[in-house]
Amino acid sequence: MPAEFPIRSRSGGHAIRNILDWEHFAGPVSGDQWADGYSALELARCWLENEPINDLRSILDLVPELSTFTPELGVPEAKSSFDAYRVGVTASLGSTATA
Repeated sequence: MPAEFPIRSRSGGHAIRNILDWEHFAGPVSGDQWADGYSALELARCWLENEPINDLRSILDLVPELSTFTPELGVPEAKSSFDAYRVGVTASLGSTATA
């Protein structure tokens, strides 16, 4: 994982550097979802064992309007709300960014 895209827990801002950190500080609410083939564990493996930020950069660069969009921080199990009902949505991996 490139140093320029750190991953930190939603609560406490703990640095996520390995699978055990991800499980302990940012694993899914339901422990049974932390298993082979489930998105939480597979996403953690992908981000920690590869460099998908480079793939994301390549995709963003395909659209001129997104070429200045720069992801800065990953937050597993990030909570967000998009509507007036304030129904929370949990993103497997949220990100803060600048454009």
